[in-house]
Amino acid sequence: MVAFDTLKASQRLRKAGFAEDQANALVAAFAEDIGANLATKDDIALLRKDLEMLRQSVQQDIDALRQEMTSENAAIRKDMASENAAIRKEMASENAALRKDMDALRKSVEHGMAALRQDMALQEERIIARMERMTTRLTLTAMGLAGLVLTAIGVVAGILATL
Repeated sequence: MVAFDTLKASQRLRKAGFAEDQANALVAAFAEDIGANLATKDDIALLRKDLEMLRQSVQQDIDALRQEMTSENAAIRKDMASENAAIRKEMASENAALRKDMDALRKSVEHGMAALRQDMALQEERIIARMERMTTRLTLTAMGLAGLVLTAIGVVAGILATL
């Protein structure tokens, strides 16, 4: 409660021209209002204590939230590391399977190319053999034609000689 000298205030009001009843009523109302609405040093100290308790409570909440966020962050990092490891393992497995498939395809292509080269070499041998046979036939045919031509020339010469 604020100390307020009601007697002194009432005397001042009477000197200013207020009637005693009016001065006393006004001072009483003012004293009552001051008592209800003004804060004392004790009120302010209590308010400061309440504010400090509130500040400490808020700080504790912030600290707890910070700790919770740190824990959550650590859990998320752990989960991400685990997921990352699983993805790397899966990628390594897929990479190995892909390399295996590529090796199999390479071997298949190499085998196909070897078979194709072998077929081409065989075809070349057949073509060469056929060409040799055809050359032989042509040579024989040419020799036969030459013999026929010579025979024909001999016959024509014999005919010409008889004439």
